[in-house]
Amino acid sequence: MAAGPRPLTAAQGGWMQREQALLGTIATVQLWADDRARGAAVLVAVMGELRRIDQAYRGQRADSELAMVNTLGTRQPVRVSDECFRLVARAQELVRLTGGAFSIGCSLALDAAASSLQITAPGGRLTLEGLIGGYATERATRGLARQGVPHAIVSVGGCCRLLGDRRGQPWTVTLRDPQGRAEAAAGPPLALLPLQDVAVATVDAPNTTGGRDDGGADGLRSATVIAADGLTAAALAHAAVALGMAAGMALVEGHAGADAVLLDAQGRLHCSSGFDTLGPQQDRARARA
Repeated sequence: MAAGPRPLTAAQGGWMQREQALLGTIATVQLWADDRARGAAVLVAVMGELRRIDQAYRGQRADSELAMVNTLGTRQPVRVSDECFRLVARAQELVRLTGGAFSIGCSLALDAAASSLQITAPGGRLTLEGLIGGYATERATRGLARQGVPHAIVSVGGCCRLLGDRRGQPWTVTLRDPQGRAEAAAGPPLALLPLQDVAVATVDAPNTTGGRDDGGADGLRSATVIAADGLTAAALAHAAVALGMAAGMALVEGHAGADAVLLDAQGRLHCSSGFDTLGPQQDRARARA
């Protein structure tokens, strides 16, 4: 008679984490594994997927698909993989969604039948830097879900994707002021966001890490957007920083399923109307738009 699977013991289960320098930043994967050997194998697989995305879509890499498009695409259509075509098509949708406040650096002609891209403006260059973190976290968590992982968080720079919860408790995403990071990388948190099963993207305004306000009275130091997927969250966060407080908040408020926490030039937090949980220590009056 064949033996059944060995019962799991408490010692076998646990949180596991791996991180690596990828995609121009540090990529981190944390997951719960009932079986640690199985968890280790899953971590190896998901880090492999992040490395693949780094190689395929980082514009700085000479062997990336983006480099090929930027080298040849001003002269002729360039055939790309189906995955790359879908990613760029989605990026164009997000450019339109944000009224151009989020940019991919150039205008493109897409041919779905040929799976090809062509840059239509002389000197234009395609960049997906604003989306690649959100895309990588999205792909990684989908892979984890297919592997049966119920609880995980994948972070790439300012983007993270939450899978499930933290075993009965929400994940906690910490917001910090980008000003002064060069002097105090681990300053006190501005807000603690209890979240689960969402994507989060935080984008800092230019120059804020150098300790200067940016953008005047309506400018932002940073924008954090919570959405159902990483691409949407990243694009809306970039757009909000470009647009400033009033227009950036209006853009997020107009997108169903998205919420924002914006940090203005004076260091005050503002929440979109659908999001009012910042953590127990926060002054709610200060945190409302």
